[in-house]
Amino acid sequence: MYADVYKLKTPLDTLSWLCLLESELLSIRAFQRFDLHMDRDEPNELTYLEDAIVNAGTAYSWFVCFLREGDIPPLPATARELLCTLDRLGKEINSPFREQAVTRGQDEACGDKAIAALEMM
Repeated sequence: MYADVYKLKTPLDTLSWLCLLESELLSIRAFQRFDLHMDRDEPNELTYLEDAIVNAGTAYSWFVCFLREGDIPPLPATARELLCTLDRLGKEINSPFREQAVTRGQDEACGDKAIAALEMM
């Protein structure tokens, strides 16, 4: 994911960003279904797909944090449905990696917001 949640200012921005995340998750699921990119270069490294699900989970959690804090405009009904779909899809692909990434992403996002608030004082 290359889009930055800081730049989401309109409902169209938000829906577009969620569509990008959905396309990332669908690609991961397709690679997984065909056993592509499942090999590890080193025994202690993540596979390409594990790394991709971690990145998608982290991006999802940053989005949810910013949405919860009001930094992203409220979601239209279509986007709320898509957000629930993304949550379910991430869990279906690789729940342990995704849950760890979401937790870490929430901590990072909240920490980043706290640091930014302190710097503005």
